[in-house]
Amino acid sequence: MALNTQEFKSFLESIISSIKSKPEAKSLVNKWIDGKYGKIIGWKIRSQDQEENYHVIFTPEEARLNVGEYPAFDIMIIGPLEAILGMLTGKTKITSALKQKHIMVWGNLNEGIMFEKVIRKIQSL
Repeated sequence: MALNTQEFKSFLESIISSIKSKPEAKSLVNKWIDGKYGKIIGWKIRSQDQEENYHVIFTPEEARLNVGEYPAFDIMIIGPLEAILGMLTGKTKITSALKQKHIMVWGNLNEGIMFEKVIRKIQSL
């Protein structure tokens, strides 16, 4: 699975790079954070025989991708790589993936929906 997750990591790293290099993108993230310490979005990417955990930490100062499960996330999205990539790239919405039972969510679904909106706006910059 490690080779397959490269597309997932590359996508998130491009979003993080945009946040670091574009003031408009950083402003969108800060508006989403809205005075709080930060937001943590996590993923459990599952296949038949393996599970990989990742999370992105967004703060007013930075955004970074980490390997592993963060103990106090805002939302954890759990599912196969294809479903998670579909949501990240905009092919599927998180609510549709939930209704179709392609993913499971722990935590605050609203944060997942807001995360989708923020990354769509960042991609359009």
